[in-house]
Amino acid sequence: MMRSTKVNEIVNSSFTKPFKQRLDYSVNDSFLYSDTLKESFVQLNKDEDEDTCKFLASCYNDQSILKDMAASFLRNFMSLTDANGYTNRGEMFVFSWDQLVKLAPHLKEFNHENKAGKLLDIGAGDGSITARIASRFNEVVATETSTVMQTKLKSRGWKCYSPEELPVTDMKHVYDLVMCLNVLDRADKPLTLLRDLRDLINPTTGILVLAVVLPWCPFVESGNKQKEPSEKLDMGNATCKAKATFEASFERLVEKVILPIGYRLESWTRLPYISKGDVNSPFYTLSDAVLILRPLPS
Repeated sequence: MMRSTKVNEIVNSSFTKPFKQRLDYSVNDSFLYSDTLKESFVQLNKDEDEDTCKFLASCYNDQSILKDMAASFLRNFMSLTDANGYTNRGEMFVFSWDQLVKLAPHLKEFNHENKAGKLLDIGAGDGSITARIASRFNEVVATETSTVMQTKLKSRGWKCYSPEELPVTDMKHVYDLVMCLNVLDRADKPLTLLRDLRDLINPTTGILVLAVVLPWCPFVESGNKQKEPSEKLDMGNATCKAKATFEASFERLVEKVILPIGYRLESWTRLPYISKGDVNSPFYTLSDAVLILRPLPS
């Protein structure tokens, strides 16, 4: 596919310096044993997506040594998430609406003109990723552990709950789109989280969009400390500590965790999880697996 003239202009005018960070979109399918996983992979890339290019371009314009210094100081007393919230740093990008529709084509029915459906975003942060999707839905609900980020989410006009306050009994089987982006590896009980989310998805129209940084390397933020999650996933040696490949970690996650608890994998891709950077680098990246999942009939 040829990229548009507009995307070309953004790329050519913005990226005058070589990337220090890798932007990984491809997988080595020779490392995947499952034919199902090979066949359900959807290849995406930066050059065909205008929103990705715009976000990367903005990273070069938002570097601030004063924000960096303030956030570094605050990190002595609070989590990185809260420090970024107070200093308006660390905006994230995972995917655009156009990329999401390539993974889940049925989402085309949700549009600006005919707002319908319900969106739930788990661990929405400052809401910058949610905002790329939310305008197409008539109800948007977010959860977030950080009180700083909760304030930002509510200022956007969305309902926002801390995870323990989410009224799950009133939300069963109602959401057309549930997003859980880069939360699973920071959750204290990731398996419980996946099970709980399954029950919130509309069994007819709904999907879960799950983004997970791989290889698997979990920890939980506790103030300015990091601790091990109380619930362990069956990831075997498919972890960062064991120096597993992205592909090995993905296959283990799907076959040993996701499928056994009642999801069907519709499609997946590999995307860079991009965060705005600092004076040392305009942006930083991790490698995300993004999965489109449907709950199996119970």
